[in-house]
Amino acid sequence: MPRHLTGAWREIFYWGTIAFSVFQLYTAGFGFLLDLKQRAVHIIFGLSLLLISHNFKEKEEAPSKIPLWDLLFIGIVLAGNINIFFIYDQIYLAPGFSAPIDLILGALLSMVVLEATRRSTGWVIPALTILAFVYNFAGPFLPGSWKFASFPVKHLLNTLYYSANGIYGTITGVSATMVAVFIIFGSLLLFTGGGETFIALAMSLAGKYRGGPAKVAIIASTLFGTISGSAVANVMVTGTYTIPLMKRLGYKPAFAGAVEATASTGGMITPPIMGIGAFIMAELIQVPYVKIIFYALVPCLLFYGCLFAGVHFEALRTGLSGMPEEEIPPWREVLAWKKIISFFLPIGVLIGLLYEGFDITGAGFYSCLAIIVLFFAFDFSFSRIKSKFRILGNALSAGGKSLVEIVATLVCVNMLVSLLSATGVALKLTGIIANIGEIHIILAFLMAAVIPIILGMGITPAAAYIIAASICASALIQLGPDMIQTHMFLFYFSSLAPITPPVCLACYVAANLAGAPWVRVAFTAVRLGAVGFLVPFFFIANPALLLRAAPFDILYACITAIIGIIFMSAGFFGYLNRHLNLFTRAMFVGGGVLLFHPVLKTDIFGLTLIGLGFVSPFIWSQVRDLVLNRRNSKKLPFRD
Repeated sequence: MPRHLTGAWREIFYWGTIAFSVFQLYTAGFGFLLDLKQRAVHIIFGLSLLLISHNFKEKEEAPSKIPLWDLLFIGIVLAGNINIFFIYDQIYLAPGFSAPIDLILGALLSMVVLEATRRSTGWVIPALTILAFVYNFAGPFLPGSWKFASFPVKHLLNTLYYSANGIYGTITGVSATMVAVFIIFGSLLLFTGGGETFIALAMSLAGKYRGGPAKVAIIASTLFGTISGSAVANVMVTGTYTIPLMKRLGYKPAFAGAVEATASTGGMITPPIMGIGAFIMAELIQVPYVKIIFYALVPCLLFYGCLFAGVHFEALRTGLSGMPEEEIPPWREVLAWKKIISFFLPIGVLIGLLYEGFDITGAGFYSCLAIIVLFFAFDFSFSRIKSKFRILGNALSAGGKSLVEIVATLVCVNMLVSLLSATGVALKLTGIIANIGEIHIILAFLMAAVIPIILGMGITPAAAYIIAASICASALIQLGPDMIQTHMFLFYFSSLAPITPPVCLACYVAANLAGAPWVRVAFTAVRLGAVGFLVPFFFIANPALLLRAAPFDILYACITAIIGIIFMSAGFFGYLNRHLNLFTRAMFVGGGVLLFHPVLKTDIFGLTLIGLGFVSPFIWSQVRDLVLNRRNSKKLPFRD
């Protein structure tokens, strides 16, 4: 639970988060330290600031004060990472030959990482890490294939601390470089006016149309998703405006909350940022990040297309209109060149540099620099310079705070993955999934889909993706799909966890803002985002939906998929050009699902089902009239 800081500690935390952001930007622009040094400094900032800002337990007697044990924990963080900073060369030259003091520091730092993760995200990841550690010593006593000779404690501590794995592994490295830069990029863009720009732009684009308030929420959340990978943050920023707007103009509270939660969750799969999991994916599978952005375009468009269609049909069904004309900002204000350039130019710089082959962190640094330069260049005056520096400081502090929330989690996940690999658990779980795949490939992928969703209920989507990838990816690749399809599949399902009951953080936050039961918000969100749960299965079957096929195949797959989502949404919400009966709804949903799979036979069958849905009211009325006529004829008096 966050601690309510006051006085000197509040100042220390504020300036500490600014220093954290400045360190990350400076190294991104002018050269990173050697990998272990960069990661050590990153961990010092992240863990120390988290121990300052988060309580040991939910309710403390004096939450504004820093207890002695937290100062001790911070001392361990400093000692353990300063040690790595100065002996990094020994780790590379003589891995495994650690001194007793290294083992002690490694054990203490590992425990502090577990505690810091517990404070930031709860017990799930620390508990799994502890279980993986204990499993090592239970190995000799386990039955069957789970039995193995355990490793000594020294070996495990060397793996966790005295190596480029464990605490200082690849995931920590991604956090200390590209993830950090893009979190700061999003914070800078938001604080320098981006938030106001994308809400105003959304209102001008969709506000006046049928279901305008909900469509404004979708567009605003999509735009926010381009700069932020957090569904919860998206709900909190855009939902504070869009949810009250939807309620005021006639939407039921549960539906308003569900629209915002689903739209915000879609931000996790919206290029170019796509959440921190996408950066980790690029590192794990060694694919340029700009290609991952490219692969994600069609699934993202399908997700939001389904959401738009659902909102539109619901508005038609309930007779909701658009926003009042006087509440919609005029285009001349929205398209004021200063606002547009300030928002879109940094994103353009980012995409352009990535396309030209810049590394991710370098492109992120220059994009951040573009934001800062534009912020000071527009409306520059000496009278406002002080306020602008204050806004910049708040933006850097907010970026540092966001980093603080994720550093411990990613470091702990790195520890967990290292332990799963060292003890062979990952290989055993991979074997189980492979065996299920031999029975039926669909069962294996259903199991693989459930794992990141379940993990994502208790941890961040990025952490859920990393763990799921370490468990499932190699087994799924053996079943036929390539590495890109497999990792995108796991990434998408981990991204859907924020709206998947029973633990759905985006729905909780949206329900609180809407004043509605979270259960109703959650199940409505699942209905709105139904296509998100289907798309991964279909791009596993056909990579054309990832833009990895011939142009004609891609065009054909996109057209049939778009038709499919329109009729699926009509079926889910019971309205197209009229209220639909249950049979028609079932035909539309079934036909829409079949159209998702771009094969001629299934498309013909899908179109046939949709056609039956269209003509079913006519057929039903004819059958009903025939039955009534026969009944009436039987009631006529007998004539000789």
